[in-house]
This record gives sequence, structure tokens and C-alpha cells, in this order.
Amino acid sequence: MASGEGFLLDIGKEKGLLMWGNELHRSVCNHLKKKGFKIICGDLTKKRINKKFDIIIMSQIIEHLHNCNLFLNRVHTLLKHSGFLVKGFIKEK
Repeated sequence: MASGEGFLLDIGKEKGLLMWGNELHRSVCNHLKKKGFKIICGDLTKKRINKKFDIIIMSQIIEHLHNCNLFLNRVHTLLKHSGFLVKGFIKEK
């Protein structure tokens, strides 16, 4: 989720994993697609996605969402039954 410049995508690719990303910004989507990644460009809550994922990693995005419940419910529909959701947060001082 929110792939940024693709740091986690690069690590997964190096490990031989099939990595997908999500990004809101069209220019970043295009950059990551040129690197060979499958990218879902745009708001996940408004996209039709017919794929289920083993692992979804969300790092430092919850604090940017307007409707966390809507987003997390959508993410839940994208996980396989035995899938994992990994969330990372910024530690406030």
C-alpha cells in the first residue's frame, strides 16, 4: 500500500517474490510500472480488484486516511483467508 519509491517492492523482488503495489500519485505509478512492478494506481476503496493477496503491508499510511474503517474493510476483502496484514506506524515522541 502506498508504494512510494518502491523500497519494499525492490526488496521483495530481490527475494523472488511477486510484488504488487498501490499508489495514489500517477507519476509514481508510472515510475514503478517502468521498474516492472504490478501497480494499482488510485484509491483502493474505489477500485475493482479481482485478486486476493497472501500479505498486505501498510507502513505509515493509517495516519493519512480520512476514513480508516472504510479503508481497512476494503483491505480485509483483498486478503486471502489465511492472509496476513502487517501495519507499521510512526512512533510519536
